[in-house]
Amino acid sequence: MPFWERHAVDPAGGLNTCIADDGRVINRDKWLWSQWRAVWVFSKLYNDFGRDARWLDLATHVYRFAARHGWDEQVGGWVLRVDGDGRVLDGCDSIYVDGFAIYGLGEYVRATGSDEAAALARRTADSVLARLKAPHDRIPHFPYAVPPGARVHGLPMMFSLVLWELGGVLGDQAYRQAAAAMSDEIFARFYRPQRDLIVERVAADGGDYPGVPGSTVVPGHVVEDMWFQIHIARDQGDQARVREACRLMRRHMEIGWDAQ
Repeated sequence: MPFWERHAVDPAGGLNTCIADDGRVINRDKWLWSQWRAVWVFSKLYNDFGRDARWLDLATHVYRFAARHGWDEQVGGWVLRVDGDGRVLDGCDSIYVDGFAIYGLGEYVRATGSDEAAALARRTADSVLARLKAPHDRIPHFPYAVPPGARVHGLPMMFSLVLWELGGVLGDQAYRQAAAAMSDEIFARFYRPQRDLIVERVAADGGDYPGVPGSTVVPGHVVEDMWFQIHIARDQGDQARVREACRLMRRHMEIGWDAQ
C-alpha cells in the first residue's frame, strides 16, 4: 500500500496504474477496471481494517474520477480506458469493467452510505442483467472474444459474486436471486463429470463446445471461481456446495500442478 500511496495517486483524479517498479509513471492512461478495483480495495481497507480515514479519502478520490468520466449513457455501461484527464480512449469494450464497477461501488456504499453511489451501482447492475440476456458471443468481452455460439465461464463466475455482494449491501433479493442462478449455472453447465473439471466454454445449450476452445480448462480460473462460490454458498448456508467447491479447488490445483 505505501507504494500506491506514494506513486499512484494522480492529483488530477483517479489512480495511475501504468507504473514501473521504481515508481516512475509510464503513462497516465486509466483503465476503468483498475479504477473500480482500487475503489474496492481502499473501501475494503476502510471498512474492515480500522476505519482509517485516509483509505476512505483515497476511495473517494478514485470514485469521483471514475464516476465523472467512465459512464457511457448511450450504451449504458462503463468505458474501458480514458486518458489521464478523463477523455475516453476505449469505449464499452468489456462487460467485465461493469463487474468491477458493481463490486467497487458496493463496497464504497458500505463505507459511506452514499445514495449517489448506490444509484450508480443499481444502474450498472440493471444494465448488466439486461445485456447478459444476449448470447455470450454478442457481449463485449475484451481482451478475449467469445467464440461463435459459445457460453463462457467467466461471465457467471464474475457476476455471480458481484451481484451477490451488491444484493447484500443494498438488501435487494432480486440481485441475489440472479447471482444464485449464475452460481447454479457454473455447477450445472460448465462442470464436466466425466472429466471432473470445469471447462471455460460450452455450447449455447450447455452441451459440449467443439474443439480445443470447448475442452480448455484453466485451473487458476477455477480456483478463483470456487473461492467466489464458497462466499455465496456460505451465505446461503449450503455446506454441501461449500464442500464441493473446496473439492473442485483442490482438484484443479492438483491437475494444474507441474511436479517437475
